[in-house]
Amino acid sequence: SIRRSRAQLQSTLLMVVLAISCLVSTSLIDRLSRRMMLLSCSTLSTLALLVFSLAAHFHSPDIATAAVFAVMITNGVGIGPVAWCIFPELVPLSHRSTMLSLCFLARSVLVVATNFATLPLFEWMGGLCFIPVFVIPCAVCIGILYVYLPETSGRETNDIVNDLRGNN
Repeated sequence: SIRRSRAQLQSTLLMVVLAISCLVSTSLIDRLSRRMMLLSCSTLSTLALLVFSLAAHFHSPDIATAAVFAVMITNGVGIGPVAWCIFPELVPLSHRSTMLSLCFLARSVLVVATNFATLPLFEWMGGLCFIPVFVIPCAVCIGILYVYLPETSGRETNDIVNDLRGNN
């Protein structure tokens, strides 16, 4: 159990850390491989989610808090900015607005689904509920991205689309 004042302070610090992470991302996104940023930050975030799940289950609030900060940093530095930057580079210009709409739709549906699934599962399984809801799906997605996601930084959209189609 965490005191209310401590929870409020941690929540505020978490948002400050997220803002700083996003600022760091703006300086890195054009200098580093987007594929590498996405895969490495996603892997670190998934590991932090696993640590959070185990820490929550075994009632270790300090470890759980540190894991939440790690998740937010990896989301701010790599996952969030790169994910929204990379998808327009994966499709031809004529399909970008459709792709944006589909990404927002998929994100919204998944947010609603996980919000409704998490609370009942948390009551039933405790902190371990985050493993089937988040950790395992994230690990599967990272594997798929590792196999199929081409590097997009500094490349023309046509070359990227041809790579995805297997034409190169």
